[in-house]
Formats: sequence, structure tokens, C-alpha cells
Amino acid sequence: MHNQATATGVTAAARFLVLDFVALAGVALTGVGLAVTTTGATTS
Repeated sequence: MHNQATATGVTAAARFLVLDFVALAGVALTGVGLAVTTTGATTS
């Protein structure tokens, strides 16, 4: 039973980390996109 609880906890933690990583990646990509757009608009 303890192993089952541990496995569930690990799965939940992994899922949370993946979602957190995806969210951070999305924010980073958005920031890069905005920077490129701003730079492109300024240059041209």
C-alpha cells in the first residue's frame, strides 16, 4: 500500500513538473516572440 501511495505521489510530482516546465517554456517562447517582433519593428 505504501508503494502505491509513493508511486501516486511520484506520478503527481512528475506531472506537476512537466506542466510547470511547459508553462515556463510557453512564457519564454512568448517573450522571445515579442522581443523578435519588437526588434523587427524597430529595425524596419
